[in-house]
Amino acid sequence: MSTKSRPTPERILKQLTQVIGVCQAHDGFNAGPDVTLQKLKDNRDQLATCVTDIDELRRQITEKTDQRDDFARTANELVMRARKGIVAFFGPDSTQYSQAGGVRSSERKRPSRSPPPTALPKAA
Repeated sequence: MSTKSRPTPERILKQLTQVIGVCQAHDGFNAGPDVTLQKLKDNRDQLATCVTDIDELRRQITEKTDQRDDFARTANELVMRARKGIVAFFGPDSTQYSQAGGVRSSERKRPSRSPPPTALPKAA
């Protein structure tokens, strides 16, 4: 199994630029009818455009994600404060508190006592 890493678009773009440089330096070089200098340049330009576009979209996604997280944090604080107000006004066992997403005190799980530990038999 090879330990070489997978070729990334950025790596391929760099290699493509190197190949174009060699082809431009040697006018007589021909790698076949399907591999022309113009095709290499066009492909490099298209790949570079895609890489740049993706980088910009990632930046935008990061920005929007940060905004979403900030809004969610603020909204959560508002919800908690509103629920506290509902508890203060209606009480912790009210249906209004339950409607607001809280757990009524009568619906909470009652704590159970654990049985006392049993004594282990003594070794002889």
